[in-house]
Amino acid sequence: MKLFFPKCIIVLLIVFGCTRSNEDKAHTLIEDYIAKHAHDPESYESVEFGNLDPVDNLVFADQKYQELQKQLDIESDLDIKLQIIDELRQMLDSKEYGEGFAVIHTYRAKNSFGAKTLSTTRFYINKDLSKVVGYENE
Repeated sequence: MKLFFPKCIIVLLIVFGCTRSNEDKAHTLIEDYIAKHAHDPESYESVEFGNLDPVDNLVFADQKYQELQKQLDIESDLDIKLQIIDELRQMLDSKEYGEGFAVIHTYRAKNSFGAKTLSTTRFYINKDLSKVVGYENE
């Protein structure tokens, strides 16, 4: 009986001590995303991560949604504008986009010209913290 409680405490410490926080999961996702998409992943160096903030609807992070918004702003033909608005409305109503998280990350990396630049980007992550679904440069 005397050995039971210390063993339980050790097991609990191992189980709960080894689980990663949501912030750690988000940071790893972002670093992996940059490693796959940067011009020179080897030059990446993290400067700062912001807070893991909840987001009500991830549709605004979707690249297609952002492109349609830009197209809507410059389009002059009313029929085409109505088509774009309809497509945007369908995306907003879609169950595909739901809640998630946003994290602002500042980092240095070489651009396509080989110059090391300081960038600040807002990354959007799905609700279960398994995928970066979009980003915006700040």
